[in-house]
Amino acid sequence: MKTFSRSFCFCLLLLTGLATAFGAGEQEKPEWTLLKKVPCDKELAIQQALFTDGKFGVATASSAILVTFDGGISWSRQAPRSSCFSGVDVLDMKAFAVGTGCSGYFDTSDGGKTFTAGRLIDPSLVSLVAPASVIVSDKWNIVNIAKIDTPLAYSALKAFCAVNESLFFAISRQSTCIFSTDAGKTWSERVISINNEVPVFNEQTTCIRFTSLDNGMIVYFSAEGPRQGWFILRTNDNGKTWSRDNITPFIAQTGRPLVSRDGMVVTIVPVFGQGDIVVLKKASS
Repeated sequence: MKTFSRSFCFCLLLLTGLATAFGAGEQEKPEWTLLKKVPCDKELAIQQALFTDGKFGVATASSAILVTFDGGISWSRQAPRSSCFSGVDVLDMKAFAVGTGCSGYFDTSDGGKTFTAGRLIDPSLVSLVAPASVIVSDKWNIVNIAKIDTPLAYSALKAFCAVNESLFFAISRQSTCIFSTDAGKTWSERVISINNEVPVFNEQTTCIRFTSLDNGMIVYFSAEGPRQGWFILRTNDNGKTWSRDNITPFIAQTGRPLVSRDGMVVTIVPVFGQGDIVVLKKASS
């Protein structure tokens, strides 16, 4: 009986040890993975870029709109010229829009063969909700190009996106998340807090992207406070609660982030062309 008892205990301990060993090797699947790094071309001087996958991307340089179909190996210059391009949004390989801070905006529905130019305001924040339907902001006013011809006034915005022609999200001057379900006529506000920490967003290093009323994300670089580096905040309840992913291991330096319309790809262009353009992809669930 003692021999059996000792053998049983030994087997039990062995099984427990194996289970612990296998359990210790299991890690939570990372939320974001590195899709690619694109070396910065100092001659092109890319300032902002938005990839939709590992191949197609649209970028703005110091005086040109650039398009790549091979993951940034080569870039083609598009016709519009400006000295102050700012803001990019891509619907697909045919439809994309680019804003400026001094000469209106440009959008295309044929992959950049032709562009429509608009000069209602000088937008630095651009959302393309459908081909030829652009919603823009100059950080002080939001304008739905397709429907209205007068700005919708609001306080200074640090980031902006439109899900469709009536659902808008933005980050306010106070670093709160604001949203409108009636094309900017009325607004609601969400205070962003993660474990009692309230992040402060810089307009040059922050991007907001919602894909529906409930699901959205904010990509930002934090240079102050207890947490410094790159982070992604995610919500699935309309900004009532947020979770945080640390993406600093992928990119250490500050830069300008943009998010694809489906929320699956993040592109960060380092400032001053120091380092690589980093493209992240959301891990499959």
